[in-house]
Amino acid sequence: WESIFRKRPRAASADGCGIFWRRSKFQLLASKGFDMVDGSDARGQEKRDRSCLMVLLQWRSWPNSEPLVVVSTHLAKDPYNQAQTAIRVRQVAQIMASLTEFTSLHEATDCPVVLTGDLNARHLGEIRGIARTVWQIKGDRRIHKFLWGATDVNTGPTSITKARQCRIDVVQFLSSHMEVLEVTPVPRLPHGEVIPNEIHPSDHFPVMARFAIKETYQKHREYARAWLECVAGREKVHPLTDEELRAAFEFFDRDKSCRIHRHDMEEACLDLQSNFNVDVQAMLLECFPDKQISYENFLRAYEVRLSSDRMRCIGDLESAFRFFIESTGSVSSSRDLETIQLSCLEAAFREITPISFSDWEVKEMIRRVQKDVFQDYVNLRDFCEVVCRSTFPHREEAIAPDGFRTSTKEIGNRLQGFHETVSPPRQVARPSPLDVAFSKGQGVDIADLPTPELPNAVSYTSSQVGRLHYQRTVTIQ
Repeated sequence: WESIFRKRPRAASADGCGIFWRRSKFQLLASKGFDMVDGSDARGQEKRDRSCLMVLLQWRSWPNSEPLVVVSTHLAKDPYNQAQTAIRVRQVAQIMASLTEFTSLHEATDCPVVLTGDLNARHLGEIRGIARTVWQIKGDRRIHKFLWGATDVNTGPTSITKARQCRIDVVQFLSSHMEVLEVTPVPRLPHGEVIPNEIHPSDHFPVMARFAIKETYQKHREYARAWLECVAGREKVHPLTDEELRAAFEFFDRDKSCRIHRHDMEEACLDLQSNFNVDVQAMLLECFPDKQISYENFLRAYEVRLSSDRMRCIGDLESAFRFFIESTGSVSSSRDLETIQLSCLEAAFREITPISFSDWEVKEMIRRVQKDVFQDYVNLRDFCEVVCRSTFPHREEAIAPDGFRTSTKEIGNRLQGFHETVSPPRQVARPSPLDVAFSKGQGVDIADLPTPELPNAVSYTSSQVGRLHYQRTVTIQ
């Protein structure tokens, strides 16, 4: 084995972050370590207490394949302290900025990424959502896609002590590039027992997972499936980056004519094992000029359909919004969790943004979520929509505004008509006699209840992918 270590900046502590790899399997290409800035003291001195370490590893057996990026960190303590959550968000924002710089410097922006460590957070989605909010509203397109494409390895509680019982030790991975093959279950303790004990000498359980690295064609196929699901389906999706959208377009563009025609769509849908028949495919193409899709319209269709209701990470953004409200201390009812004063939101932004953010940048973030100059508050739905819209700030500048908006609106209207035709509105079910009786405070005779009808058949579509033979696997512990 080989390893690399970075000691935490606290002088009295000997611990830190380490990464170990098997010498026969990996070769170290590059590494980076840094101490995170938590804020400033009364004298203006930067406060640092935690560190982060990342490496770029090359497979020895596949030297021409994409390297693997591994990140190790340890965030601020006390998962039950909300003030510490603000510090943890600052730390995550710095980790993402450093990951972006590290992968860009070594031309590894499209490599698989694994992040491991003690995040000291009970609600990982909250931290992800707040960090996503900061970078997306800022409009920085350079931030690494790991920020909104990461997925957690599912485990049970990793720390069971007298003070806490929660999952704070995690393995996160870039799901577009990796697939979980196996997760070793964390140990189960008898009721009432805590760690450390004679069997488990630490107050943390280890987390171990085995991954397969996805091949290029499989990744591109999943990008294409995500585009099709966003534009023509109903399931929630992860947002795609510009590079992923380009790969998705090229997957559909089978004849490389820079246009997606009917035959291109048919072949791609067969390859994707999609349940869209040729008639539905034809209806989709009719939403575009000349019944063909250029790359510009491919992007427009994706943008117009990727609303906040369609994004998988929307729950993280809702958690972030409620964190901002709760940090103001003005919550007295559930209704208070739906709106926040802009002045309070600005104060919350200043608490969680890295100190490298200027005063102008914070005020610009507030301007982005303010729908009207006279509006002094923002509600939950508008907040989520603004953050999602911030995914596309550069395209509004790259294309003439009037032509861009007209084309996007026209395609959006046609796609809305397509969805209304393919997926008619659901019928509202009539209340049953039991519901009516209960609503009136009356009893009901069981003989008056209708016998439920069973469906004649259950139809579903399978999204199984053909059998794949993985050659590159990695175990993270």
